[in-house]
Amino acid sequence: MPQAHNDIPRHYGWRLLADAGAAIAPATRRRAALGESDEGRFPDIAEQAAPAGGLDQPRIDLLASREFGNAAELQAWFAAEGGFADWFNRNLAGQGPFNRPGRGGALRMPTGAAPRARFDAFWDRLSRAYGQDRISLLDFAALMAIVLNETDGDFAGRTESSGRGGAGRSDARGPHRGLAYFFDRIELHPGHFKASYNHLSGGRTAGSLFDDPLYIRAHGSLGGADRLAGQGGGFGGAWHGHYYPQDQVSTDEREAATAFICETDFYKFRGRAVIQTTGRASYLRHVGFVQGYNGGDPAILALRQAWSGMSADQACTISTNDQWERWFALPDTLALGLRFHAGPRGYQHIARSAEALNALPPAKGRPPNGAIATMGQRISGSRAYGAGIYRDRVLALMEAMAALAAPARRPPQEPARRPSPPPSPHPPPPRPGQELEHRQNRRTPDRPQGGSPAPSPVPPPDAGAARAQWDANPRTHGYFNNSFDTYLGFVPAFSARGVGDAAGYLARNMTRLTFFGRRQDGHRDLAAPLAAAEAALAGRSLDPPVTSFGCLNVRFIAGTRRLSFHGLGRAVDLNPRANPHVKQAADFLVIQAVTGADLRRETDPVRLRDLSAQFQRGFTPEWQAAQTDRAVARALADHDTRTRLEGYARRGFCTLDPALVGALMAAGLRWGDSWSSSKDFMHFELPAGTA
Repeated sequence: MPQAHNDIPRHYGWRLLADAGAAIAPATRRRAALGESDEGRFPDIAEQAAPAGGLDQPRIDLLASREFGNAAELQAWFAAEGGFADWFNRNLAGQGPFNRPGRGGALRMPTGAAPRARFDAFWDRLSRAYGQDRISLLDFAALMAIVLNETDGDFAGRTESSGRGGAGRSDARGPHRGLAYFFDRIELHPGHFKASYNHLSGGRTAGSLFDDPLYIRAHGSLGGADRLAGQGGGFGGAWHGHYYPQDQVSTDEREAATAFICETDFYKFRGRAVIQTTGRASYLRHVGFVQGYNGGDPAILALRQAWSGMSADQACTISTNDQWERWFALPDTLALGLRFHAGPRGYQHIARSAEALNALPPAKGRPPNGAIATMGQRISGSRAYGAGIYRDRVLALMEAMAALAAPARRPPQEPARRPSPPPSPHPPPPRPGQELEHRQNRRTPDRPQGGSPAPSPVPPPDAGAARAQWDANPRTHGYFNNSFDTYLGFVPAFSARGVGDAAGYLARNMTRLTFFGRRQDGHRDLAAPLAAAEAALAGRSLDPPVTSFGCLNVRFIAGTRRLSFHGLGRAVDLNPRANPHVKQAADFLVIQAVTGADLRRETDPVRLRDLSAQFQRGFTPEWQAAQTDRAVARALADHDTRTRLEGYARRGFCTLDPALVGALMAAGLRWGDSWSSSKDFMHFELPAGTA
């Protein structure tokens, strides 16, 4: 489970912390009402009314339908206002929740050339942050409220500071300057504390590191080591405690005599980047990525070499501030930081139902996944912040964007300053809202068959009708993880596919399918073509055999909110690991450079299997090192692209037996190879009912 920044306040730098501290006094009543504890919490909790009721379903549906896959598509929604930063500053900056009490003043987006470039660079890498190619304006609003709070809207790899000149902060115990600001437990207001970074969950105290031979070998040449190495228990045990021994050791972060101290956890693993990644436990995920890196970025390769031959925990111990500054300066790191912290539950993905999106976290227990408040709580460590000012900011952003994105509105043409040429001259990149799974080469219109959904969308049922559908079809609950909220989130997508009663549709049409000894639930209309294909292949030894058979899977098309044909049970996937869905232009470009063939123009299964084998033979380190074409070199330098290509080289990208492909197509199924802009080699589907 991802840690909530180790239960510490997550403001960047001194100014933000000071601003929030000015507002804490009147917030006591609200914090108590929310059940907030007294330590390690987000200090930006201003006095205000109870949390707003939330966003209604029509506006949620509207924003969920506004999707983008890169910065140019995102900025296109705000092009009439000059881009997101100008739109925000003109319409929201300094208003309502976007105004900090005290010295902070208005929250504004930076509009200089450098911050604009960093904004675009982050959203051009959204797949690294979200694990999918496209997200909606709901997800965008939830993260922007975090970035506005943490780094003043700047997507920069900033490092947490102890304030101007290392001034730190003072409380009843006295000043906490420089290193003491990070080390000490500080009372921000009576009963409200900032936790000591020397005691973050999963971390190590400075005292334990001073006595660690590995730490001493790595950092023993630094200033202060002659006095502190092997003395972790000295100074009255202060190095294992919550307060820095200021009367005996300098707190100046820049002084040579404190360099040995600065490589300990409390200082080295302070907050960095957009969500202020903090603590050894969070940095371990970054070490794991570096140690497993197979790309060509020289900066990452240098870190991999430095941390090779040891565990991730040992690498954390020997790592240096300088190495982490260089790591967090890389463009990809900002996006990876969010994804690593969110973990497999993915709090950065906001729910599409009003009930789930607007939900408030319980006083105890796990906060609801998909809720706005949950994202704020997971990142900040504060329930009060997540359910309070953060949630109010996200809702204000969403409401303003919903007013901008009227139902009839289409995104204007992309701004001229952000051209986005495709890496090859073939099909152009998808537009916002466009179907991404496949673009079909249709030769004849589809005719609905028995049990297939209607050919055009139908109005979605309201929540009451959806509940009645759910209650009437209990055997379908497992398809939605036994969660009505999950079902409600899929209802609009089923309606867009022509299915007004999703639970009833699944109950009437799903049956147990068998194919070469493997079983899966799927649409009853698939039973006959699968049986016919298997009969046609009787007595033949398939090479390779069918080792994986998938069918019904209620899910969205990757990167969209459109229902996959697998959600209708009308498609099957065979041996997916060695027959992937190839859709990125960079992949096609490199495959063509190796094989001489444009994969998008190939349809013959024998020819495609030969090209797959040719790529496996030809995509060697020697071939890669010899490339001089700029577009190919750029593709090879991208970590995600290179990872996919190396997967194709190990396993192939089209390895199905051509006889199997021919039998399934002869039985009436469409193969995913027939699409014009992508190749889904594992995929076969019934032809009727395509949206």
